[in-house]
Amino acid sequence: MEPITHTLAYPIKRTLRAVGAEPTEETITEVTISRRPVGADMRSVGNATGMPMLLILIGRLTGLPPSSIDMMDIQDVTALSEIVSDFLPDSQGTGPT
Repeated sequence: MEPITHTLAYPIKRTLRAVGAEPTEETITEVTISRRPVGADMRSVGNATGMPMLLILIGRLTGLPPSSIDMMDIQDVTALSEIVSDFLPDSQGTGPT
């Protein structure tokens, strides 16, 4: 699959802290989904459904930690959720829109 890049409507800033180094701030302006979900991704969601399941999958497919996803504006979360939902069977998505 070709990577899918979403430009964030509301970029997020996060602080990176490495042992022995000064903290640095990074601004994330776009997020790329570079692969389709696989069985291990679905296993990682456990019994989560709907938006909680999609948030877990967004993290796994983009490589972003939950703390970064938690800072995203709802407009960006919704857009990424729609992209991820397109990979899922109808019974696994967030329901009718």
